Amino acid sequence: MAAKFIIKLKREKEYQFYLQNEAGEHIVDGMDIYSTVDECRAGIDLVLANLNMHTMDRTIGMVDVEMPRYELFLDKAGHFRFRIRMEEKKVMALAPGMPNKPAAQESLAQYKELAATAEIEVIETREIKKEV
Repeated sequence: MAAKFIIKLKREKEYQFYLQNEAGEHIVDGMDIYSTVDECRAGIDLVLANLNMHTMDRTIGMVDVEMPRYELFLDKAGHFRFRIRMEEKKVMALAPGMPNKPAAQESLAQYKELAATAEIEVIETREIKKEV
C-alpha cells in the first residue's frame, strides 16, 4: 500500500485531509475544515506546491524564515513536532508528537518524500459511534 492523502468527511459538508504512510500511520493532519472535496483538494495542492520550502527550527531560537515554511518545535506536552505554516497564524497541517528532535526531523523528511508521490483517496462516509 502506497502513501496517500485521505480526504475524509468529518460531519455534513465538513472535510479534512491527512497524509498516511504505507502502514496507515498519520504523518500530518490538515488543520482546516473545508466545505467541499474540491476545496480540500485545493488545500492539499497548496501544501504540495510548497514541498521544498525552508524549515524554521523553533527549538533553537532560530531567526524567522520567510513564509511559507515548515516549523520544528517543542509542544507544551514536551513532544517534538513539525507544522506546515503558509502565513502568519495560518497552520495548514500538523504532525504527531515525537519523543525527540531527530524523530521529528525524520518525520518531516518522510513527509516530504511520501507527499510528493501520494495519491488522494476520498472517504465520503462517516464512522457512526455506537453507544454501549
